[in-house]
Amino acid sequence: MSFLDIGHPGQRTFKVDELSKFGRPAKPRSATWWIRFFVQSRIEENEVAIKKFELASAKKHYQSACQIFHLKSFI
Repeated sequence: MSFLDIGHPGQRTFKVDELSKFGRPAKPRSATWWIRFFVQSRIEENEVAIKKFELASAKKHYQSACQIFHLKSFI
């Protein structure tokens, strides 16, 4: 199971140590952009992991402040 935390699209502040190796912060992307990227790259979301995460987060009353994707492993 793979897990990808890509941050929140409304998050516009970056710390100096979070800059990419090219000297610029990574551009925040919307969930729609990521889904389209996954489809084009033939990366699939892991539905079982998504349901498990949703159940666990509901039990703990967890509210995510970022976009979370559960991806199928390439292996």
